[in-house]
Amino acid sequence: MNKRKLFVHVLTVLVLLVTCSSLAHAQATRTWVSGVGDDANPCSRTAPCKTWAGAISKTAAGGEIDCLDPGGYGAVTITKSITLDCTGTFGSILNSGTNGINVNDSATATPNTIDVIIRGISIDGAGTSPGLNGIRFISGRSLLVEDVFIQNQNGGNDISVTNPANARIFLNHVTMTDGAVGLLVDPTGSVGVTNVILEEMTRRGERMVIAQRYLPAVMETGDKRILLVDGVAVPGALTRIPAAGDFRANLAAGGRGEPAELTERERWICAEIGPALRARGLHFVGIDVIDGWLTEINVTSPTGIRQIDRHFGLNVAGTMFDALEPMMRR
Repeated sequence: MNKRKLFVHVLTVLVLLVTCSSLAHAQATRTWVSGVGDDANPCSRTAPCKTWAGAISKTAAGGEIDCLDPGGYGAVTITKSITLDCTGTFGSILNSGTNGINVNDSATATPNTIDVIIRGISIDGAGTSPGLNGIRFISGRSLLVEDVFIQNQNGGNDISVTNPANARIFLNHVTMTDGAVGLLVDPTGSVGVTNVILEEMTRRGERMVIAQRYLPAVMETGDKRILLVDGVAVPGALTRIPAAGDFRANLAAGGRGEPAELTERERWICAEIGPALRARGLHFVGIDVIDGWLTEINVTSPTGIRQIDRHFGLNVAGTMFDALEPMMRR
């Protein structure tokens, strides 16, 4: 064999080795994780990985990582279009002291372009250090969260959206519980998140919902329950202060009640809405005011009567019946 033929054979072997190596390390469209897997594996169905983080590096953009069996698959940062799906089994993330799932393509060549689907997963922030955010969406084009259970995110939010672009957020059958805040939409840019869609709440656009701006003052000054009888404010109110680390001021949710006088602005609010309530036949209602803003008119179960009676020596029920008696005689 002359040198030229030897060179050709050697070159052919090298090409084959490089080709085989590239195929061995090619990213798959679908990969798998298992509670008994190993991140050194290729993440195939017969040789699954153990964590989301281990599988995502071996999954092509736009691909899918599925769960073979129950397991805790760890926190993960997502920088490309991907689907995490544990439908049919129990896949979970324990994120004590950290974020469960980070979605952030801001450092890529094409930021705000990835589409992420999270389906059939439990995200739990329980542990010595509370979970920060169950899902944190910083940068991307869309996020679909479906059939997901998020709890114990007391260090932040169940789902936090801080994308400055026109991100689309879809929530379908999502349960968020025992956390500091459920869904926080807090845009950091001038455009803001303009297309946040809560699919489950609106039944895909078939049902109306009411959204209110979050008033951070509730954490310190609470909300004030004011009772109105026949359109006139009762002379005394109940301020409900949330428990530490919570924003819910409801007494049933652990808030504490404190007696309070009505401010000038609160009296003005009552004077403005009183005639309209009376005209609609709403003779006994409770309103909630946070930092000088009317947030609720409760016409079905206006609580706080006993506390206001006790603190101010009133008889709200007697006042209500005194107002109703002349109406009954008409």
